[in-house]
Amino acid sequence: MAKQLLNRGTTANDGTGDNIRTGAGKINDNFDEIYSAIGNGTTINAGNFLTDISTNTIQNKTISGLNNTLSGIGNSSLVNNTVSFGGVGLSLGGSDATPAFDLTDAINYPTSSLVGNVLNSQLQNSGFIVVDDTSTATTITLGETFKITGGTAVTTAMTGDHLDITIGNITNAQLINPRWTLSDDTSTTTNIELGETLTILGGSGVDTTISGDTITVTAADITTTNLSPTSNIANTQLANYQITFGADTLALGDTTSTITDLNLDGTSSLSGTGTIDLTSTGNKLRHDFANFAGLPAHATYPGLFTLTTNDAIPRVASTGGYIELLTENSSVSKHADVSITGITDKDILQWSSAQGRFNAVSPPLGIAQQFRLTGNVTSTGSSSFADLTGTWEEPDNALYNSSGTSLTQSSGVFTLPETGLYLITFDMQWSGASGDFVRTQLMVTDNNSTYTEVALSEDSVSAGGYANNNGSFLFNCGDTANEKFKFQHSGSGTSALLGNTDYNRSHFTILKIG
Repeated sequence: MAKQLLNRGTTANDGTGDNIRTGAGKINDNFDEIYSAIGNGTTINAGNFLTDISTNTIQNKTISGLNNTLSGIGNSSLVNNTVSFGGVGLSLGGSDATPAFDLTDAINYPTSSLVGNVLNSQLQNSGFIVVDDTSTATTITLGETFKITGGTAVTTAMTGDHLDITIGNITNAQLINPRWTLSDDTSTTTNIELGETLTILGGSGVDTTISGDTITVTAADITTTNLSPTSNIANTQLANYQITFGADTLALGDTTSTITDLNLDGTSSLSGTGTIDLTSTGNKLRHDFANFAGLPAHATYPGLFTLTTNDAIPRVASTGGYIELLTENSSVSKHADVSITGITDKDILQWSSAQGRFNAVSPPLGIAQQFRLTGNVTSTGSSSFADLTGTWEEPDNALYNSSGTSLTQSSGVFTLPETGLYLITFDMQWSGASGDFVRTQLMVTDNNSTYTEVALSEDSVSAGGYANNNGSFLFNCGDTANEKFKFQHSGSGTSALLGNTDYNRSHFTILKIG
């Protein structure tokens, strides 16, 4: 504030100066500013006051650096006038171009900031240890040369920072086993050194051939002169020269295409591409196998009957696979014209001519459910309708039970679990002021978009403060994806739909009747 001067007038008592009240106000304003500047506004601070230029001793004072400037203060006037970094101390204002810092406790110090040579003795790990197969070890200090020298048949070559170790030609003398030994029937032996040639020669009636890494020894053109001690051995010269099959006896050299009275037993088997033709009764063949993995190839044995003992399932082989034969133990789902997808308790099979199969569906009257509002819903307050999107639930009371797959609901829109004919009945309870009108309507859609009113109930609130809306509709659902239903409400005044989570108030019942 600028200093306020008292106007004394031109001459004494000429009436042109400040009156007493105005003058006293200016005096008070001037003193208020002084008392606020050097005191607390009421009392002036005790002690001496500094002028702009003077020499004074200041003790026990706090000087704000924000509005004051101190200069010319020497280090000797400071309690703390030095700093220390890593063992290097400097006075304030001093400098050290080459400080010898102690970096023992330095963390994350960049290597790019290091200048000069770091001695091995200054490193925690200044070398590496090399150990050979005999566990003999030697230490290679950083800066030393580690030489890898080749040996017998081994050479080393260094290219840049790459070391190549090459194994050259190894002679037999350098091998532990440089040969292999052959022995004949007379125990005569000979050694074949690696790299030498082993010749296998044929003899009388014996030929040898080699192809790649395979030697073939063939006995051919053996004559009676090659046999010893008997030549021209006839069947009659053999102790046993006949073989009996069933009721037929064959001599060596004979040929037959049929065997009379041949019986197979034990582990005997028949194989080949021929046929078995039996016209007698009482024939028995086993066709059981441990499991499906043990069955023979179906394409090789079409028409084969099999039985897997692990699951007791009979099958017949075909060129395309094994066909399972149905028994009294087989599930109806094994039939190609039966689908039990999504089946639940009490479902029945229903024929679909469009699909050409039986499907699992809930029986007529198989779906029976109720849904109720769990809390009150305020009306629209006008004749306009709004979707009933309050919280819906199935009753959870002790004696309540439902049948069939449950409906699903999203934002008040109900979706049926399956197609069919449904009876929907609703009972909506209202509260409000006497005379308030209340309405509930059932809306359905056949395209999951546009809804049509199919049932409407209207009432007015009685003097007792309550009203009811009731209605019903037969809903024939042929497409659960697009045919759905919902409820809408409207009411005047302060009317509200009543709901409760412990018992039914506003609720609806749905029954599948066909």
